[in-house]
Amino acid sequence: MVKLLVTGASGFVGQALCPFLKKKGMIIKAALRRQPVEYPYDYSLINDIANEEEWVQALDGVEVVIHLAAHAHGVKQGNYSKRQQDVCNLFNINVTGTKALVQASYKAGVKHFIYLSSIKVNGEETHIKPFVEQDVPMPIDEYGESKLQAEEAIKGYCQDNKMSYTILRPPLIYGPKVKGNFSDLLAISASKLPLPFSALNNKRSLIYIENLLDIIYLALMNPKARNETFLLCDGEDLSVQELITCMRNIMNVPKNLWYCPLIILELIFKILKRQQAFLRLSSPLQVNNQKIRSDLGWQPRFSITQGLEETVRWFLSSKKQNF
Repeated sequence: MVKLLVTGASGFVGQALCPFLKKKGMIIKAALRRQPVEYPYDYSLINDIANEEEWVQALDGVEVVIHLAAHAHGVKQGNYSKRQQDVCNLFNINVTGTKALVQASYKAGVKHFIYLSSIKVNGEETHIKPFVEQDVPMPIDEYGESKLQAEEAIKGYCQDNKMSYTILRPPLIYGPKVKGNFSDLLAISASKLPLPFSALNNKRSLIYIENLLDIIYLALMNPKARNETFLLCDGEDLSVQELITCMRNIMNVPKNLWYCPLIILELIFKILKRQQAFLRLSSPLQVNNQKIRSDLGWQPRFSITQGLEETVRWFLSSKKQNF
């Protein structure tokens, strides 16, 4: 059996990944920031992700590292001092922390390092064609830049083939227990309110959590994944209006979308100081997943409709429990 260290084990992906890999016969060790009350796996507490010495005990006997831990959000708007503090924190976790872990992994004799990066390394939007692995990275914000720098650090330590890597760049990940923007979209869709989104015809790629777990397992087991970077998606792109329509159909809620010119919608989001949210809603972002299909033989186990059905079912169930 393979012994794994999973960082970010308490996060959205980590909570789904650990039991998934345990069922596959893997020995799980988690890296956690806080002392859990009860925890089903062996774990090490990491107080400072950027301190290489803190990783030494956690990596004892580990053959594969799956690095999920990250500062998952971009830098918030605010005064200069607060913004600079946020930038430093983001790069400390995503770049310096990754460097410390990959250095310690190399020294500990880890054989393979799997890194969950982000499609934001490629950029924020597509127009002529979907993103592919051969595209020159063009991150436009600090988060995307931090993920790119982390990728480069990993590749640097794997040049002599003592330790191999697999880099995975997913778009928005959704599924039961999802948080952030997708959780907000679920709540808006369930509200039954008329929404001014029928003009949002931009196509965006997504990936369902269970499809992502299958890919991580392939990266772990398939030798063809060694020293490769893969772009991920379900393979069925939806516009925002299609996504909301699909979720409302599953919820048995009327579609109830009306037309608002994009220029007016952009102004509304600007007044609300949610310009980045408007960019994500209105811009196309499509991913070509042909490489992982052809190289690793991956096929999505769940269609996007099946994934949304499971996500909506969880959302409605959790909503009832909160009342």
